Amino acid sequence: MYPRAGFQPQPATETLLTALLALPASDMCDALGISLKTHLGYLSGQIPVPKIVFLFAQVIAGQELGKGWGKFSGMRIDGEWLVLPGYDKKEGIRYEELKNLWHMRQTLALASGYTRTIEKLMVERDFYKRQCLKEAKYGMMLNQIIP
Repeated sequence: MYPRAGFQPQPATETLLTALLALPASDMCDALGISLKTHLGYLSGQIPVPKIVFLFAQVIAGQELGKGWGKFSGMRIDGEWLVLPGYDKKEGIRYEELKNLWHMRQTLALASGYTRTIEKLMVERDFYKRQCLKEAKYGMMLNQIIP
């Protein structure tokens, strides 16, 4: 037998299996707070899988976060990666990056500030370069007129 859902609309059997078999049985039982007998009952279809168990098992399996996660709904957890819906794992964010997010923001702000400063200095350089050329040109004319 296969697992069966105790709620409507019923998810596909393979979705239930993927969620319930995402971790070794002992780890899944610890995560869900159920006994091994109950877990085996879910897998064999003797006990219908409650919706809360299915949804939490989906999160553990990294399939996707449910509607209760707000703006994070639809995201999935793939190992240490948090991946947006419709994106590949390589386009996600790792836990280490998430921990260092504040430092990344500070670095980007500094880089942006330096970029603006460099652009301002380039404009000033161009102005003074043109000004020096004008002063040199008209200075030579004045030196010829007034000895």
